[in-house]
Amino acid sequence: MDVNMDGLKIVNFNDNQAPFLFTQSLHECGFVLIEDAPVNDNLLQINYKLWQQFFKSPQKLQYQWDPKNEDGYIPPNLSEIAKGRQIKDLKEFYHLKPNGQIPSVLEKEALELFTQLSDCGELFLSWIEASLPTSIKAKLSEPLKDMIKGSNNTVLRSIH
Repeated sequence: MDVNMDGLKIVNFNDNQAPFLFTQSLHECGFVLIEDAPVNDNLLQINYKLWQQFFKSPQKLQYQWDPKNEDGYIPPNLSEIAKGRQIKDLKEFYHLKPNGQIPSVLEKEALELFTQLSDCGELFLSWIEASLPTSIKAKLSEPLKDMIKGSNNTVLRSIH
């Protein structure tokens, strides 16, 4: 495990201690970087390229943010204000949901990436659950990883 200058832990997915190091980092700083996660790097690079092209094109305007479904393109003027700040972030982003509006030029690759990342998310949630105190685990209505299976509220957020 490595630590960068901000104290953010970089955990190798294949490390035997990865579940412990992952949850430890979440406790200590709220974030963790995972290297060698089971996400196809070529697919990731293709998605970066496709999303970059999408954000540069006027096509993005055809997929405006849908507040009811909470998906679509969010332009910079609707972007968020970071906690403790007064000025909006200088970014635009897209919330992609498998059953929502998906640009056809991105559909195949973005949905494939969504699936791989969701699978990782399920595993990471099982790591979190394993680290919970017994009294907290007993209060779960179902295993954490099952809470996102088939959920219509899980999004892939592409940020530009």
